[in-house]
Amino acid sequence: MGGGQKITDKQIEQTMLAQGVRPDIVQTVLQESRAQGADPMLVFAVIKKESSFNPRVTSPKGAKGLMQLMPGTGRQMGVNPKNLYDVRSNVKAGVKYLKYVWDSFSQVSMEGLSLVNPFSRSDVKAAIAAYNAGPGAVEKYEGVPPFRETQDYVEKVLNYYQEFRQGL
Repeated sequence: MGGGQKITDKQIEQTMLAQGVRPDIVQTVLQESRAQGADPMLVFAVIKKESSFNPRVTSPKGAKGLMQLMPGTGRQMGVNPKNLYDVRSNVKAGVKYLKYVWDSFSQVSMEGLSLVNPFSRSDVKAAIAAYNAGPGAVEKYEGVPPFRETQDYVEKVLNYYQEFRQGL
């Protein structure tokens, strides 16, 4: 879909179901994204990179659930760390955190992301990097930190975002 055309939640739902995403995850992401002013396709891209849509996964560092939240981050976002494997709780906290880092680093609104080329925007990359490496690392390096993991993370998320948008 080209810029300027309104994409419906139904189109997004069909695209993500075709990707094999569980219906409850699709609905939760759509609801939380709309409620918090986030781009649902970016949220889906983050989830694919973080957990491959597995709500029960735990990273070696202790991050949990779909959006791979550390217990402290979950707590800061208003979710009991015991509930980070719950789809709704994890997505609610994860979208809130993504929106927080987005608003801290990106000069384009998340709803306007589909209207720009995210691959050419250092501010967009910094916002995505902050979700992975933390806001402090992005501030320290004044952009995407020179960590291979974070650089790869940003590229993967943007590639998934583009892939999902092309499926609309």
